[in-house]
Amino acid sequence: MPAYRPAFNDAAAGAYHDRQKAERSLKEDESRIANILTAIEGGRYTVSMKNKLPELEGETARLEAVIADYPEPPVLRLHPSLPAR
Repeated sequence: MPAYRPAFNDAAAGAYHDRQKAERSLKEDESRIANILTAIEGGRYTVSMKNKLPELEGETARLEAVIADYPEPPVLRLHPSLPAR
């Protein structure tokens, strides 16, 4: 039992940090996409925007899949002295 508790807590913490990182990156990519679309709507279209937009959309889809793989972290964390009680 003592080895299970740290492994459980480490796995929960790792999944939580991976999800947070993916959520931050997704938010940044969505902001970049919005900026490109605003520039296009304003008439400032360039070839580099055309090339960057599909790249960002692909990364957004990948990050959404990562977030789906890591559901919300569990509320339950095992206390270090749990086996002793």
